[in-house]
Amino acid sequence: MTNILQTERSFDAISPNVSPEFRLEQRKETEKIIDAFCQKREHNANYLHDATTLKEALDDYQQLQGGLGEWGSDFGVIGAESYYYYLQKCIHSDDEAILSAANQADDFATKMQNKKLFFELSLTKIAPEQQTAFLSSPLLIDYKHFLEKLFREAKHVLSDAEEKIINIMSKTSYENRAMMTQKMTSALEGEITHEGKTEKKSFEELLTLTSDANEELRTQAAQQANLLLRSLRPEAENEINSILEYKKSVDELRNFSYPEEASYLANDIDKEVVEAMSVAVVDSFEFSKGFYTLKAKLFGKNQLTYEEKNLEYGDLEKKYTREEAVQTVKETLKELDPEFLSIFEEFLKEGRIDVYPRKGKKWGAFCTDNSKNLPIYIMLNFTNKLDDLRTLIHEMGHGINAHLQRKQNAINYGAVISTAEVASTFFEAILNRKLSKQFTGEEELTFRVAKMDDMVRTAHRQIAGFKFEQELHHQFRQKGYLNATEIWSLFAKWMQAYTGEAMTFSEENHNRWIYRNHFRYFFYVPFYASGILLSKAMESLLYQGKLSINDIKTFLSDGQNLSPREIFLKMGIDIADKNFRKLWLEEMNVYLEDTIRLAKDLGKIQ
Repeated sequence: MTNILQTERSFDAISPNVSPEFRLEQRKETEKIIDAFCQKREHNANYLHDATTLKEALDDYQQLQGGLGEWGSDFGVIGAESYYYYLQKCIHSDDEAILSAANQADDFATKMQNKKLFFELSLTKIAPEQQTAFLSSPLLIDYKHFLEKLFREAKHVLSDAEEKIINIMSKTSYENRAMMTQKMTSALEGEITHEGKTEKKSFEELLTLTSDANEELRTQAAQQANLLLRSLRPEAENEINSILEYKKSVDELRNFSYPEEASYLANDIDKEVVEAMSVAVVDSFEFSKGFYTLKAKLFGKNQLTYEEKNLEYGDLEKKYTREEAVQTVKETLKELDPEFLSIFEEFLKEGRIDVYPRKGKKWGAFCTDNSKNLPIYIMLNFTNKLDDLRTLIHEMGHGINAHLQRKQNAINYGAVISTAEVASTFFEAILNRKLSKQFTGEEELTFRVAKMDDMVRTAHRQIAGFKFEQELHHQFRQKGYLNATEIWSLFAKWMQAYTGEAMTFSEENHNRWIYRNHFRYFFYVPFYASGILLSKAMESLLYQGKLSINDIKTFLSDGQNLSPREIFLKMGIDIADKNFRKLWLEEMNVYLEDTIRLAKDLGKIQ
């Protein structure tokens, strides 16, 4: 039996056999099943005119998407074989054999995707009057929102041949480049000397140490991290410009009128919703500035350096071992609902959580899945801190969300970012509520500072990042190329906008944008901020008795069966309404004022 203490993941649940012979046999079976679908539907377009026939075609298609749960017969977004090697790359990014096998698997998956591409493309070409008839048909109720999205995308869809070319070229022109800097940073190491001992540390470990309580240690870590990033500056400059150019070219081909439009469409969200949320958070930058002013004072400083933005104040004394973190998450989930606990225990039993940081492993933390019939995995870089405990339940929130969505058909399985980040931050908020009851006096102050750090990191920093990303794309389209200094200038502008005068930026920080990989995945970051605002609304409504845990479970199960706005409206939350966001942002100011008062009462600041 495996558990969270296991270091290496075998991913046997996806593939019990990785021999070339087995892979070849499974690919043949894959192609055979896809060819059968194509032969049945590609040259018989009756499904474009008749609801009964369309339902039969969609039933076949969703079965194709969901597959049979075996490697080679599951046809999710990237295929089971590609998923297997993607996971291997996450922990062995420096293994050339794995990288080679992954490329081969991805190539095959792309070819299979292109074979069945005709089906969704044909649906986008249905005449408007027929679209209306299909959307009102009770036969197609299970596929209504899927069809609505396709019909909205219609004006941005290219010819079959052009779509296939973009599919093929996206890996070499975009995906490989987007992974390049991340792969290079994960392979980097720097030397740290502490207590007479010199050790090599991975780039991720160095970033963690920049928040260490020992000033000498964090200064060394910051210097080493900055040196490593400086060495990547020329490659990163070329990489980001290539990615920006790729995005611009594809947007022009698809007739998108502004850089963010494709992301809003893909995430099933209205521009007005995102912009309203963005404006609300920018308007509350006084909170984040006030927080960093307090934080600097607590450390006896007039200003913090940029490296010190994540510096942890105080010491709750108790560090969370892996076992203690697991137990705390178990207790939190059990108090909410026994099914949540059961899902977590299943992850532990099947060894689907990778814990330790190590060279070659993708840094950060994330939950990943491929389709409804393949296992869900969580990747951590656990270092026994309070943040690591919160990260565990955050990623487990994604895992629970994905697990419950398996009630949907394969087409509606999965969550767009605008709902996925709500699920994860909701569980994190519940944990924070539980932990807050444990502390008094100095421990309470420490916890409050850590909680506000998380608020700022999730809302204000992400929206500052979103504004940076918006300007990055818009300026690139005006100038045609941005050098590293220009990129830094934009980055610094928005980082200073939310941190204010309480934080300094030096020349050594000029390359900090390089490792922020979210910027390479096009307007992903605002949904972190949206997630915490919406999850806070859900948490408040739950504890006010205005939402039940069954309402929460319904939200977690809805997948893409409805639009995000419809999903939240079922809970009485209109995400286009500014009031609930404004209310939470005002609550944060009260929380800051109470924390300042506590710090003064404890004699920590004047």
